[in-house]
Amino acid sequence: MKAPNLSGLNPGIALIWDMFEEASNALSIKEQALLLVASIGEINDLALARFARMSEAEIKVFFKKSKDELSAMTIMNLLSAAEGCIRVDFERRAQSETETDPVSVAFQCIARYCIKNRNSPQLGIKDILMIYLENDPSIKDKLENFEKYWPYRNWLCHGRWAALPFKDEPLPEPQEFMVAITSLLDALDFRGSMNG
Repeated sequence: MKAPNLSGLNPGIALIWDMFEEASNALSIKEQALLLVASIGEINDLALARFARMSEAEIKVFFKKSKDELSAMTIMNLLSAAEGCIRVDFERRAQSETETDPVSVAFQCIARYCIKNRNSPQLGIKDILMIYLENDPSIKDKLENFEKYWPYRNWLCHGRWAALPFKDEPLPEPQEFMVAITSLLDALDFRGSMNG
């Protein structure tokens, strides 16, 4: 599993990715060790008691479910961190008095309008991304690629009680989300540090 280039991204996204890779590798190592022990004989170590009565097939199913859950949590964290990066950029640009690029000016206009009407500038993530797109059409493909994964964020964050956003398709791999997120965030012209 090779991670995409993370240069210049929020360390939160890089950390999420690193933790996913480490946890995924640890699960694989533990699974292989348990399968080896199970193939030799009984598992009688107290620390491994939950696996003592499992067959090799049951051990494989357990670790498949564990890896699937790790993937789902990683995807949710990646999408949430990407949303955070985008929202922080919106806030910084909206409050800036010195930024004069088209995206910043658009964000400042929205903020002034909301303040004038005594509203808080609460835009949805899609609204913020549309402002980026209106001012930089070159991000269209990257934005569309990111948006196709966005329904998974809501599905994961709200308990996965509904059908998958795209029926008859399994949850995509975290690597697909990572590529879409890093491509979009690299393409957006962020202002200031994204370190939080």
